[in-house]
Amino acid sequence: MQRALAPIVFIFLLLPPLFAGDLSLYEQQRGIRTFQNPVNIPGMNKSGWEHPGSGNLEYSFLPPLEDQSLYIQLSSERKTPLRLSLISGDFHFDLPASEALPLLQVVLPENESLLSLSLPQGSTFFTGTRDESSQDLILRVDRPDSLELTLPDPEEGKREIQLLMKNKGALSIYPAGSPRDVENNSHSLGILPTSRVRTLQFPYPSIKKRSWVLSPLGNLDSLSLNMPLAPEFPGALPREIDQILASSAPLWRNESFEIYSWTSFPEILVWDCLNYEMQNRFFTRLSYFVEKKGYNGTLMTNGQLKDKHGWNAHDYRPEDLAAFFNRIRESDFKINPEEELLRTILIREGQLTQKDDGILIPGRGAVISISRESSPVLRQRFLTHEATHGLYFISEDYRTFVKGLWESLEEADRIMWRFFLGWYGYDPGNEDLMINEFQAYLLQQSCDEAPEYFSVRMRNLLVSYPGQKSYLSRGIGPESGVFQVWSEQIQEWIRKKWGLEAGNFSPLRKELP
Repeated sequence: MQRALAPIVFIFLLLPPLFAGDLSLYEQQRGIRTFQNPVNIPGMNKSGWEHPGSGNLEYSFLPPLEDQSLYIQLSSERKTPLRLSLISGDFHFDLPASEALPLLQVVLPENESLLSLSLPQGSTFFTGTRDESSQDLILRVDRPDSLELTLPDPEEGKREIQLLMKNKGALSIYPAGSPRDVENNSHSLGILPTSRVRTLQFPYPSIKKRSWVLSPLGNLDSLSLNMPLAPEFPGALPREIDQILASSAPLWRNESFEIYSWTSFPEILVWDCLNYEMQNRFFTRLSYFVEKKGYNGTLMTNGQLKDKHGWNAHDYRPEDLAAFFNRIRESDFKINPEEELLRTILIREGQLTQKDDGILIPGRGAVISISRESSPVLRQRFLTHEATHGLYFISEDYRTFVKGLWESLEEADRIMWRFFLGWYGYDPGNEDLMINEFQAYLLQQSCDEAPEYFSVRMRNLLVSYPGQKSYLSRGIGPESGVFQVWSEQIQEWIRKKWGLEAGNFSPLRKELP
């Protein structure tokens, strides 16, 4: 009798213990089968190298796990492959990396039992009750292509909520509990793929939800959360392009203007002014000093600027900003209080650096601006246009690409562009300015809208300047298709680099991919 009991006791000792309490940790030495690297296993044929458990640890549940959830500790550096063996079959997941949201709850379907799971060596998981009320990340096995995310309370007005993600494939995002199909879900948005870490600011315009669904899960490479304190005025508020456009002026921290940093490119500052008059007080003198044909390097007094038109929107690089304010200092030139504030903010935010002797040197980033006096359609176009200038200023690779495209044009096409831009008031003798405006005008609308936009304007110019027909006709009628070709060439580059598209720089789109 005693001999018969010995093997039974031995087998019992091998079984993983049953845990009490709401949350239990399965230690790695209990109930585990280890799949070694197959190249180190003598006699294993090559077909076995792709075994889903290769290099992983398999945890067996005896008895099977029922009426509980799994809690997976996500890696902060790499995606985590997960295989679940249920009574109904096997499920495979590719979980995103995460730093600030490391614990993922895996909810099993009702009346299902978990037989085993496979995770990379070094991974940690827990088992516990089905409490979903306090979890930030939830994966439901019966919806294996999606991940539910609940955002924390932003402490109204005190903190910003920033979701940092990288997705090399297109994603959809929609509020949890809403219809998943596009036709019935007015809140469904698409996220373009990108190889860089993208920051989404919440709440998003008109969608004040805390729980969201991301799908498909396999396209999500990393996901994290940042909750910085909301900056005090005049610190720049981090916002995406569409959030700036949708913001409500009565909620601004200053009644006449607001200052933002573009969340995806925080070194680019954005001024949103209540009207053109306020925008002029900040930037018109600067526009004549930097860009206006015939005025480059000239400091204009307020009297001289009284009947002059600046721009409806503005963009400036640190080098030009430093030159402008240094000339003012050297000349003891009187400027507006708004320009004084501009200089202070640029030093604070890093676009300018002040030396001990007071001289300013270029920092990083760029400054762009728009006005609420423009129509909504024009605000969208102007801000996209100016944002492209910001990208041009901060990226040497992008400048090199655009310059190469510009130089590949026939000389007659470059003459057409110089005449077109010169008519708008840009200095055609400034080659870098021509190249910069070339890319901005091509990207300010969608690629397929570019031919009509330019054809109409070239035709109007031809009426007033018939002597330029040989050049302007290159952009009219069927010939205007070349603008779409150029636009698509640039779009291909910025899409690959930053996940951006011509005419719309918002990371979220109403049209799902």
